[in-house]
Amino acid sequence: MTTNAVKHVNSITNPSEDAQLRLKKRIEERAHELWVMGGCTDGSALSDWLQAEREVAGQQSQPTAQENSLTSDRSGVGTKRKSRS
Repeated sequence: MTTNAVKHVNSITNPSEDAQLRLKKRIEERAHELWVMGGCTDGSALSDWLQAEREVAGQQSQPTAQENSLTSDRSGVGTKRKSRS
């Protein structure tokens, strides 16, 4: 079985593992960006990683603009209601 096939089977049998891998990848990419922005300083790996974790976790916990608009649409503000006779 090829590596890609194994990954596909694992993602089917354990979807949370796939999500964890995507999360780790986002954190790695952000930590690298922070390292480059900080001048590629030796010894900053841990602080860059922890900062990236905080930022990525913050992005996950904040609703997107689309989610905010859906919430406001459901509030009933500005909608007409049928009067009961």
